Amino acid sequence: ARAHKPFADDIASKLTARQRKHYYETVANYDRSAGRSVMAHESKALSDYRTGEAKKLLANTAVTFSKNPDGLSMEAQEDLIRSITLGMFGDQGEEGNIKNSDLIRSALIQQTIANIAVNDPMAAETFFEKHKSLMEPAAAEEVKNTLEKAALPVKAQKLYTEVGGD
Repeated sequence: ARAHKPFADDIASKLTARQRKHYYETVANYDRSAGRSVMAHESKALSDYRTGEAKKLLANTAVTFSKNPDGLSMEAQEDLIRSITLGMFGDQGEEGNIKNSDLIRSALIQQTIANIAVNDPMAAETFFEKHKSLMEPAAAEEVKNTLEKAALPVKAQKLYTEVGGD
């Protein structure tokens, strides 16, 4: 388990009994410290991986949802939101999980609207009106302002056509 054991034993063999005892205590402390450090790095890497995968799942779900908003049942949406929430935040207990799920739900709707708006700002506005109650208030206000700007040229063209323009 200890890669440095043969080297440490070689050094210890050249020490007095008292020095050897102190030396092995020092090596044991080093081993514990190195083990804790490795575990901390491993835990962080695993957490970063889970977070990255959850973010990818969120982005992919938003793309899927934007292409077919009625294609995901509420159960499927909630399962995905729960998976993304746990991947990004870990288990934070019931209250924390609910709060974090609300944030993820809001982000999912926001990303879905952004995806829809690329091709059809008017459809994005309709989707927004239908789902804005599920969004965080600040995010909903931001999306509303963005959609108003994005839909303006489409609305202007429609009005121009209605009043007899080309």
